[in-house]
Amino acid sequence: MLAAKQQGWPAILVFFLGHVAADFAWYTIVSLGISRGKKFISDTAYRASIAACAACLIGFAAWFAFRAF
Repeated sequence: MLAAKQQGWPAILVFFLGHVAADFAWYTIVSLGISRGKKFISDTAYRASIAACAACLIGFAAWFAFRAF
């Protein structure tokens, strides 16, 4: 962002749009993987993987909150 800021507002806009596009692409891949992947694993394994992802998110949130204070 600092490098884009040195180039002016058009560079900031390009950076922002690229970042949003990358987020959209990543979340599209993840959501498709989850929706289609459920057909290939058991319900127990699916629930365990979702619980593991939730635990990681909670862990990251706690770590960021700890680091902020």
